[in-house]
Amino acid sequence: MAAAEAVSEFENTTQAKFNVENFSNLNFNDTWMADAETFLNDYLDSRSTYSTAILSQDEELQEAKAQSIAYSIDCAEWSIAQNRSNDISTEAGYMFISHYIDRKDYFWNQGNPALLLDGEKRSGPDGALAKWITDSDRQSYNTYMSSTKVSSSIQKIGKLASGVVSLRGNYETLIDGLKYFDLTRNVFSTALAELLNGFDTGSTAIDVYKDSKWLIDQITSEFVKDPNVSLDALFQQYMTDDTILLNYGNVEKEALIQNSMAVVCSYILGGYAGVADTALGILKSTMIGFTIETYTDFFNYVAWLSLQYGYSGRYAIRFSDYAGI
Repeated sequence: MAAAEAVSEFENTTQAKFNVENFSNLNFNDTWMADAETFLNDYLDSRSTYSTAILSQDEELQEAKAQSIAYSIDCAEWSIAQNRSNDISTEAGYMFISHYIDRKDYFWNQGNPALLLDGEKRSGPDGALAKWITDSDRQSYNTYMSSTKVSSSIQKIGKLASGVVSLRGNYETLIDGLKYFDLTRNVFSTALAELLNGFDTGSTAIDVYKDSKWLIDQITSEFVKDPNVSLDALFQQYMTDDTILLNYGNVEKEALIQNSMAVVCSYILGGYAGVADTALGILKSTMIGFTIETYTDFFNYVAWLSLQYGYSGRYAIRFSDYAGI
């Protein structure tokens, strides 16, 4: 999950709110950012046995459906960049049909999510050249859409495509921050999982959460006082302070401090991409919600048979275009 989404999960689960604006309003220098990234990498390395939760079969299917739509939009952007089309909205719909409907082994017949994840394989010459559609394909797809309920659904994909393009354009300045995405997501998941497991201290889970929230606020306050403070120095400061966290032994105290520091650092690093990640997450959620409601409308057997009847001829034209013949 994105850093911003993980913050919400952390707050909801721990019942401890903290003001994320405290982080976004601070001016973090390059040295501190590098320090934070090193700390997070070390933190994850020390917890290599942690494994993320496995998606349920239904969640995997919805993710696959959303991914098929997302890949179609990517292909439409490529087509426009190659001057093969000039309308992202309609081209995204065509690309969806080309990759996931205009084929003999289709998802609707087999129910196999893998058939929604092989778009890239089908795009090139080793597949079906599904990315190299021609006007002949587009005309056939228009006929297919007019013969089914798919037209309105394809239009919705077009709107999503327009949203993606606009989103990417608006957040180009945050691209560098995306390199922290996997790191911050993994750290949040690990730190939160360990907090949820609790500590063998006799304290209740809520006590642990409240202490973690207190530490998060303390770390932020320390940085406000000294933007150059190192994380190692902060860690040692808290570990040697015998006036705080009195209910914990050294092992539990160390774990709580590390987990709390991980939450702060991963949010700060992820904050660079947090805005874009949140927006992309919303778009992805929209795709998943859209697929749940309308994905079955994409297929009509009779119309599909008609589409397949002219496939070989259209593929020959597609190949000639690809090969420059």
